[in-house]
Amino acid sequence: MDDPVITGWHALPLRREPGDVAALTVAAATKALRSAGNPDPQLILVANALGGPLQTQDNIRGQAWLRDAGLGGAGVINIDNSCAGGSTALYTADKLVRSGVETVLVIGVEQMTVGSTRATVDAIHRAMTPDDRQMYTAMAAGRGTPVMALNARWAREYMTRHGLGDDVLVEAAVRAARLGAANPVGVRTQPITHEHAATSRLINDPLRVEMCSGFADGAAAVVLSATGDGPRITATTMVGGDGTGDYHSRVGDVAARLWTQLGVEARDADVVELHDANASELLWATDVIGITAPGEAAGALTAGRLEPDGDLPAVNPSGGLLGRGHPIGATGVYQLVELAEQVSGLAGSRQRLGADLGALFNCGGIIGEDTAAAVGIAVAGG
Repeated sequence: MDDPVITGWHALPLRREPGDVAALTVAAATKALRSAGNPDPQLILVANALGGPLQTQDNIRGQAWLRDAGLGGAGVINIDNSCAGGSTALYTADKLVRSGVETVLVIGVEQMTVGSTRATVDAIHRAMTPDDRQMYTAMAAGRGTPVMALNARWAREYMTRHGLGDDVLVEAAVRAARLGAANPVGVRTQPITHEHAATSRLINDPLRVEMCSGFADGAAAVVLSATGDGPRITATTMVGGDGTGDYHSRVGDVAARLWTQLGVEARDADVVELHDANASELLWATDVIGITAPGEAAGALTAGRLEPDGDLPAVNPSGGLLGRGHPIGATGVYQLVELAEQVSGLAGSRQRLGADLGALFNCGGIIGEDTAAAVGIAVAGG
């Protein structure tokens, strides 16, 4: 079976304001289908993580939110895999098209801003098991959040192991904000200074607010078809975690499988979109997927080697989760849109010249110190 073709895509600008999740879903779907020539999809996959606790739509989210989209009798499959929901939907759509389905529409949507920060934070923590929530709440000791308490521990471990100071986290945050502000769909509207990043509110030491991905509301959609013109999905892989493994080892595993499928090494990619939920994760993920040797991501970052015009693969030219925004279940679809634009030469000031091979890595959920799901997807120019 030939590689599925990305015949259309659209990403709505990310925002932080109360809104209508159904309107976001319909807008992304309609515009993506229009860009593909308005095909009739046989199946629609809708990825969302927080619609139950935040919109009280516990079931049939896609069907409910698309009821006014005029899509007729297309089957709708709802996917909830926490932060990896969007990439899981894309992974599934790839398999569906390869199995004979002509056209699949994939939508990732999230409305995180609902007027109560506490409600959103509590909803995000449902990506942990109840026992883990209790354990990491105790670890947070009344400061910050359970999720960031765990991430802060990982950050300290990485920095201690490689002899790094907080300055590299500041540098990663400033870089992400600069790239995100240049992205038309990014939640940020302007860069930040090193001083601002270094003195922003402390969440869980050493992570400050500008070093962590924040809320983002939006939707993105792509159309995958068996035939047509456009970028192609050339490989997909997925691993699961059950608490018996290590979060970063799982990311490394999914990357190794993806590079093996493609028959290339990490440095052969032109563009890579990583799951940088905080500044230290950008460094750790750059190492474990093989772009840099352990501990060398910090030096590559500060030397500009990961920039769109650097000598290594361009890492998160979109701004990543830190700079573009992290709309939980929609993040993987936003990552794919970035890759589609990069390999099509449509990324504007973020463009990696001559980009022909891109890869994304998206993680979701935490079980113990393991990721519940890690997905890798490769995209090549049409």
